[in-house]
Amino acid sequence: MKNEIKGGYICVQSWMVTELGLKGNDLLVYAIIYGFCQDGVNHFTGSRQYLANWINSSIRGVQKNLNSLIEKGLLKKEEKNSAKGKKCEYYPVNLPWEAGAEAGVLENSVKEPEDGEQSSLGVGNKVPGGGEQSSLGVVNRVPGGGEQSSLG
Repeated sequence: MKNEIKGGYICVQSWMVTELGLKGNDLLVYAIIYGFCQDGVNHFTGSRQYLANWINSSIRGVQKNLNSLIEKGLLKKEEKNSAKGKKCEYYPVNLPWEAGAEAGVLENSVKEPEDGEQSSLGVGNKVPGGGEQSSLGVVNRVPGGGEQSSLG
């Protein structure tokens, strides 16, 4: 793989599979783009080559994935002119928790989770045994009052 992705990771959220029904390269492309946009402010401005490197595909294959996600109403594409030419930005739309209670999907995913609940955002969730699960791993209390992280 190219240097531009060395040391990185992709986070596939459970709702991307269960609520959006994504799989394969559509899932991976969506997860990458979502990772850049999850703050609700930023858009993915990387190249199709960047995505192709991540999913071990071709630019043509990535374009098919992007078109599929746009057709499904899961991504929005904005074209902007810059000094270097046309630039495309992508960002997720119609996120399950934005649909509201009527759709009945992930309506509680953005509230603070209660003990034993797991948020689709994977941040600071209480898990059985008094530990806390985050997107970085599980931190559990260990004998002697210390903490043990799954990251080492």
